[in-house]
Amino acid sequence: MDLFRGEELKRRLIEKDLVVHRIVRVKNKQRGYIWASITVILVLDESNTTYDRIIFMFSDINDEVIKQKITTEQARRDGLTGIWNRRYTENLIEKRLRNNQKGIFVIFDIDGF
Repeated sequence: MDLFRGEELKRRLIEKDLVVHRIVRVKNKQRGYIWASITVILVLDESNTTYDRIIFMFSDINDEVIKQKITTEQARRDGLTGIWNRRYTENLIEKRLRNNQKGIFVIFDIDGF
């Protein structure tokens, strides 16, 4: 997080952008890498010209992120075959075309439908 670089702190002070929220992966001694929510609140002094305090809030959101990733993956795939569904495949193709990426596109008609 580049929050604590001098220029970033100056910009936030000028723009009064005092709350930063990020979702990051951090290393946990017992569980390996976990997903965490980090909120940083920059508290100004009475003159509103410098920072008086910085408050950190850290939350373990690993279970929620994993559940959301599983749900997203299930929504992308056909329940019977396990292959990507039409909508997700179209999005992938559009993204590659938009970015001028090279590749091969192959369609197999496995059920004659």
